[in-house]
Amino acid sequence: FPVTIEGEAVKPIKPRKVKISSRVLYTVAAILGLILIALLANKYLVVAWVNNKPVTWLEYYSDLDKRYGKDLKEELIVEKLLVDEGREKGVNPTDQEIDAEIQKIESEQGGKDKFDEILTSQGISRKDLRKLVGLQIIRKKLFEKDSTVSAEEIDKYIADNKAQLPEVDEKLKQNIQDQLVQQKASDAFNTWLAQAINSSKVIRH
Repeated sequence: FPVTIEGEAVKPIKPRKVKISSRVLYTVAAILGLILIALLANKYLVVAWVNNKPVTWLEYYSDLDKRYGKDLKEELIVEKLLVDEGREKGVNPTDQEIDAEIQKIESEQGGKDKFDEILTSQGISRKDLRKLVGLQIIRKKLFEKDSTVSAEEIDKYIADNKAQLPEVDEKLKQNIQDQLVQQKASDAFNTWLAQAINSSKVIRH
């Protein structure tokens, strides 16, 4: 309603509408984004602070990459290729298969306690061991199934290595057959791996 001052009516003042340009909004949003990044960086991007200077995860991983990068990258690439190939072919190691293989290794190495000492000296945990054994089972299933050895190949091996071999019996022949199968499987794996690594499946950065 109108207000009167000394008998004169005064019109009420309407509140002004403040118009904020889109440029200002973008600037404010950018500033808030930088503040958020700074807060998150302290939690997720910084490994430690030394003399009030940050040691970032980027520096940490960059140093690891320089020291071990090439070997580690190749190992991870091979592992990924092998697991994917196994998945495509329906080859996946079961817990029972892994347990049986580990028990076999333990027996060959003088028992569980002795084998644990070996793992500790090599810096390998039981979790790492199960992973490695699982990869070995995938490799075996994929490449040993087509690696057959004939009796003629066994006889040829014996003839070529007669001077180094003990008395030939069925057990020795079986060991030779297993060795030749593993060699063929290894050759097949290496051939496959060379093709897979150099295919479009692998894109290096």
